[in-house]
Amino acid sequence: MSHYPRPKRRLRKPLLIFVVEGQQNNTERLYFDHFRTPDCPYAISIETCHNTDIEGMLNFGLSTVGCEGKTGSRLFIIADLDASKEKQEKIAELQKKNPQVRFIISEPCFEVWFLLHYQKSLCGITNSDDAMKKLKKHLPNYEKNKSVFSLDKDFEKLDENAIKNSKQVLAKRKNVVESGCPATAVHQVVELLLKKEK
Repeated sequence: MSHYPRPKRRLRKPLLIFVVEGQQNNTERLYFDHFRTPDCPYAISIETCHNTDIEGMLNFGLSTVGCEGKTGSRLFIIADLDASKEKQEKIAELQKKNPQVRFIISEPCFEVWFLLHYQKSLCGITNSDDAMKKLKKHLPNYEKNKSVFSLDKDFEKLDENAIKNSKQVLAKRKNVVESGCPATAVHQVVELLLKKEK
């Protein structure tokens, strides 16, 4: 009787669940989808929530984690602050009640993360339109729901730059959800995806 070696059991990657606002092909989905590669140390699930209310996004995310039923999965709520004091206060309250969830907030919009790939400062940005105008100086064909990676073949090479710039911008603020101050916490997720989280 011959004995065949048992096939090696494939180790499952830990799962990161991102809850993003809006449409199926939104900016955040397109961006994080780029990290789904064999080299990524995590499995990535991007869930689109049509509810842009932060509490609705959290509840949707918690129900998704429950459906996954996988231990070790981590939940991230990716949202824009939109210069809203009420939203800022709600996020702070929800973060306190749900320490297992990470809120990744951009003020005023996700595009400030893209901007930090090219510049050190977010001075002069007071709303989403300002961010878009500044970004178009670097990516003239940029539009919402368009992949930045298709517009700049070297965009990925600027990740280290963006992480460093984002940390410096955040260091000047009390917290990432300090309303009225452009900043983002997206670098926290990118460091994780690149296995550079400390």
